[in-house]
Amino acid sequence: MRVLEDFLRTRDGGVVLDIACGGGAFTKRLTESLQSYGSVTGLDIKAEARETFLQTVQGQDICFVAGSIHDYVRSTGNSFDTISVSNALHHLQNVGDVLKDVANLMRDSGIVIVNEMHSDDLTPAQQTQHDQHRFLADLQ
Repeated sequence: MRVLEDFLRTRDGGVVLDIACGGGAFTKRLTESLQSYGSVTGLDIKAEARETFLQTVQGQDICFVAGSIHDYVRSTGNSFDTISVSNALHHLQNVGDVLKDVANLMRDSGIVIVNEMHSDDLTPAQQTQHDQHRFLADLQ
């Protein structure tokens, strides 16, 4: 994560979209790491995440949209400079379609950040985090 944060410190994030943002933990880390940004949209299928997201991610021009990436692409005319998906791709169906949607939302000079869990050769601490993540996902 340190390599990503070092990279982000050199970037103006511009108009930012965080897909499957949940309560905003990664979005917060993203906005705090970017050199600057214009606006941030958190997108999540679960409308009940809105309150936690807006409490977690502080700053100007922050908004939360409840819905799927597929519906959002079809309903918005927005385009983004920075799009992130953190610890969520493995929960989504039709990942290829999701990535096509991301491409449709991306501005020409934009960046996509994919932060995904792996499960090979984990340390005990990483295995605990992996197991907790799967457990919480199963509860939802």
